[in-house]
Amino acid sequence: MNKKGISTWVIVAVVVIIVIVAGIAVYVLYGGGGGEPTPTPTPNPVEGATSMRFDVNATVDGALEVDRFTVKNLGTSDILLRVDATDKDGLNFLYLMHQSGQEAWAYCEGAGGDVSSDWAVYWDSDLIGNAAVDKYMTALEDWSGTGNYEGDTFIIYNITVDPAVDDSVFEPPA
Repeated sequence: MNKKGISTWVIVAVVVIIVIVAGIAVYVLYGGGGGEPTPTPTPNPVEGATSMRFDVNATVDGALEVDRFTVKNLGTSDILLRVDATDKDGLNFLYLMHQSGQEAWAYCEGAGGDVSSDWAVYWDSDLIGNAAVDKYMTALEDWSGTGNYEGDTFIIYNITVDPAVDDSVFEPPA
């Protein structure tokens, strides 16, 4: 075989390769598998949770309050709620609420007791009641399932979905 015959075959092979690559590129660019991929939706980790535990750094009137929420029986009419809070002055508070019996207890530095007569005040509180839990759970609808969630005036962290929580956690201190 002569050199002229080999170079012709090389040129033909290169042209064929270019045509094939160009054809694939056109196919991909014009809808044959190209375009934006459809993302696989990631299920929200808190959707359907029956219990939650999370900490919140909330800025209230310019001051930091640190709260730990423990909630059990989410999605029922028998929610059990515990909030361990530390206010801007370093005072420690404990709030316990039982939805089904509309019972509530409040303690500051260990002193306090039954405040069920003010049930709605505690339960509907945007800081420590079920209204706060609803607010934070709504915020967590956008949570990726890892790390912290940061809102305008709060950071939610140490988030645990469906922890095993004993009912005794929601009982008032003796």
